[in-house]
Amino acid sequence: LASRCVRGFLDGSVTPAQINQVGAVRQIFKKSVGEFDAELFEIMREHFMNPDRTVAAINWLVAYCEHSSCDGPDYLMSQDQVGAFRELREANESSDADRIKAACVAAKRVPNLKDHEQLAREFEKAIAGLRAQANLPPGWDLERLLGDGTSDKMYGLIPVESGDKIALFQQLLDETRRSKVTRDRKEALAGHFEVTRVQEVQNFDTYQSYLKRREVVAKSCQGSSPPDAPIGDDQWTSWSGPVLTHPTAQKITRAFKLDELHAQSNEFLFFHGTKPTVEASIAEKNFDISYASKQGLFGAGLYFAEACTKSDEYVQCNSDQEYPLLLVRVTIGKPYYLSNDKPWEDPGRRQMEDSCKNGTYHSVLGDRIKCRGTYREFIVYDNDQAYPHFIVWYKRK
Repeated sequence: LASRCVRGFLDGSVTPAQINQVGAVRQIFKKSVGEFDAELFEIMREHFMNPDRTVAAINWLVAYCEHSSCDGPDYLMSQDQVGAFRELREANESSDADRIKAACVAAKRVPNLKDHEQLAREFEKAIAGLRAQANLPPGWDLERLLGDGTSDKMYGLIPVESGDKIALFQQLLDETRRSKVTRDRKEALAGHFEVTRVQEVQNFDTYQSYLKRREVVAKSCQGSSPPDAPIGDDQWTSWSGPVLTHPTAQKITRAFKLDELHAQSNEFLFFHGTKPTVEASIAEKNFDISYASKQGLFGAGLYFAEACTKSDEYVQCNSDQEYPLLLVRVTIGKPYYLSNDKPWEDPGRRQMEDSCKNGTYHSVLGDRIKCRGTYREFIVYDNDQAYPHFIVWYKRK
């Protein structure tokens, strides 16, 4: 009789809504209903373990247990686990990144998530699907970012433990150090910058916004004839040389299993100097362009440098005499190249801003090497064109 009831499940003749039919069979056994339940559950086990039938088996068994007021088999999930499984399965089938993320966050709130084989498998599938659909870096630990599910914000500031990886940041500072001083420097230039620690920023929401903007910029660049990206070697030579950070930046992206720098949108890693407490806020909430000074040399934008000594002009130290530099992934797209001495007058701050917000450019490249013998600056006017990847802490020596 138990086998015949299961056949009703398999051929669809006994749906969860019709489970009372099985309940009627169960009543035949009266004092031996426990033996009937055990036999029924054992036969249903193989169908529950079949990924193609798991959801249907859950619905059927839950309906049976509720109708019969009996405990479910050991392999059946708790009510919370059943809800999480259903949500994960539906999200995985949708291939929608936001929906998968929401299902993963909800699943992390379920006790003993990994104790159930089927649920754990569906969760792992969702994690892989989320990474693929949201184009998240292979090196990010998504389960760690999910935390315990109490927040839907996937964010982590991860200490870098590997000495070999930290050495890459020391190499980057050594290679981009220059002895030039501008009027913005308030203290003497130190002879050496010593990296003390590095934190990696993993921020789902900020990175998603960044990727969407990068795609728009890339399409704009590739839609031109000839394309505006990548910028050729001859062009960089005429603009005072290749980007200083680029060779070691590529080593860093590979070491951390991050996306390669996107040549089709002219993407680079640049420095941004800041002060303690502010660096953590930027890492968690991204840059806020509303705080940009309207009286900046190139208008109200976000300013980045290829030389660590330029960004060092704007840092402040913590109580341990450590200074924070943000290493930021920046999409410059088609840059508005300017090498004149007084850009705030010609073309003017508002013209530079408007040319990037509403015109044909995506950023400004201010070449102060050419006009002043100091540094180049890279400015964007949309905070979604910058993603803070790392916080590099260092001491001046």
